[in-house]
Amino acid sequence: MGGSDPGAAGFSMQDFINQVGMNRINEAVRRIFTVKFKLGIFENPYGDPVNGPDEWYTPQNEAIAINAAKQAITLLENNGVLPLNLGAGQNLLVTGSRANDGNSYGIWTSYFHRDYGAITMWEAIQEKASSKGINAYLDNAPNPSAAVIIVGEPSYTHRTAWEKEMPWIHNAYFEISDTYEYDLSTIQQVDAMGIPYIVVVVIPRPYILTDIRDMCDALVLAYRPGDGGGPALSDVLFGDFAPQGRLPWQLPRSMDQIGTDIVSGQIEKWDLPFDLGATAAERQEIRSLIANHEQPLPIYGDPLYQYGYGIQGYVKDNERVSESLSAINDSHPRLIVEPNPVNDNLRLHLEGVNPIGKTITIFDLQGRKIMEENITSYTGVLQISVSALRSGPYFIMVEDRGKIYYSLFIKQ
Repeated sequence: MGGSDPGAAGFSMQDFINQVGMNRINEAVRRIFTVKFKLGIFENPYGDPVNGPDEWYTPQNEAIAINAAKQAITLLENNGVLPLNLGAGQNLLVTGSRANDGNSYGIWTSYFHRDYGAITMWEAIQEKASSKGINAYLDNAPNPSAAVIIVGEPSYTHRTAWEKEMPWIHNAYFEISDTYEYDLSTIQQVDAMGIPYIVVVVIPRPYILTDIRDMCDALVLAYRPGDGGGPALSDVLFGDFAPQGRLPWQLPRSMDQIGTDIVSGQIEKWDLPFDLGATAAERQEIRSLIANHEQPLPIYGDPLYQYGYGIQGYVKDNERVSESLSAINDSHPRLIVEPNPVNDNLRLHLEGVNPIGKTITIFDLQGRKIMEENITSYTGVLQISVSALRSGPYFIMVEDRGKIYYSLFIKQ
């Protein structure tokens, strides 16, 4: 059972059995053993330690890892600085504690496989910039035209690397190594340069990003992107892949929405979804939905960013950057919606689809048809009024030549 450590101080196997029950323990062990038997681990327990890594670190698997990281990367803010469009000969500053720290792209049960070709975000950005004639520098650049600052927590085991009560970008002290990292100072120094800059956050848990959002020109979440994180980020930053990630949590505005990690100090209720900054009435409504076996939707509270939020694609000078969409696999939807979340009017871009004569359909998450609109004209952008919709998430869909294109949007 995860988290049950027979070697831990104060651990008693009998207490564990009494609290969990032997039947539940046997059920968990049986499932684990079944998988191991199917994998042949009992017949060949040690695998092939010499050639084994060559069998899984293949170009095909590397491409899968990079693509997974690309699709997860989430764009939260962009005032037009992305995609990066520097000219040949211009200088780009890349800095921050995680820029050249591949180990931070995974968790403690994984590793950064540099021996098998994995490269850091800095190395990938440098490689991409060089191919475009741009001069990229790590930490110090002469007269930079723009900057990419990559910050966040290093990899950690069992507990957070930063103090758990400080889930925001700051100058962090690490007691174990008696060292500091100066991410906040780095951002402030770049901000004082007066150049456009992007903050990329390696984020393993929800952070408070209120102050950083208000400072930077673009805000990007990379999560723990694994071995593919470097190439994935460089493709997103330079517009070779359109951002399409969405938040897997709500992000808080401040600690006042969170509380502490003891039961009596909780403000965000541990047993409720989507309740950051929620009122007592909203929390009661969420509880009532759960009691009635209904799925609460991410429409409650007052988070800095709502669950499922993420800017989809790039727009520059009121036109979509088409080359940033070229890397999306044909099987991926090409229906892009903005703004997202939306208040009244939704703008649709349908890449490679002629929607005239087709029907746009909007469904709720239960699959119920909410509205339809026939398309009689299309000039590259289609605008639909959604002001009559209730707040919440919806799917929007159009079918063309047997293919279904869809996207998720949130009505505020």
